[in-house]
Amino acid sequence: MSNAHPYRDFWQLDPKIDFLNHGSFGACPTCVLQVQRDFQNALEREPIHFLAPERTLEPKLDWVRQAIANLIHADPFDVAFVRNATDGVNAVLRSLPLCEDDEVVVTDHGYNACNNAARYAAEQSGATLRTASIPFPIVDENEVIEAIQAEFTDRTRLLLVDHVTN
Repeated sequence: MSNAHPYRDFWQLDPKIDFLNHGSFGACPTCVLQVQRDFQNALEREPIHFLAPERTLEPKLDWVRQAIANLIHADPFDVAFVRNATDGVNAVLRSLPLCEDDEVVVTDHGYNACNNAARYAAEQSGATLRTASIPFPIVDENEVIEAIQAEFTDRTRLLLVDHVTN
């Protein structure tokens, strides 16, 4: 692998392919896999000690919550764990008191499960779902902002823009 990219060695991916689908079925770096194995081994050695919230699980989760809070400049008590992006979006959407006159804006580049969740929340409350059409190809970054802002009205209560769409 003398011609390989230097970062290729951080993954166990087949060196004959260029793997680009890290969004939905991404591989973990080897160092992450090792830490996962260490956690699995600790769990198997002493399951009650490892998983009992009052013993060692809560401090582990608190450490991660604090690390994420530092990264996003938030209070750690405002950081919550969810299984995946769809669960997180659903938790937020279903907690909002949307009304019949409200509008929710999504983009046509949104992750389908999240846009469907927004559509469902709007339908359940009688709100309107508006979809901003993102131009392609994008010539200027302001085109995205302008396309989204064009969908805003006085009734807009929520904007959902996906960071990763697939």
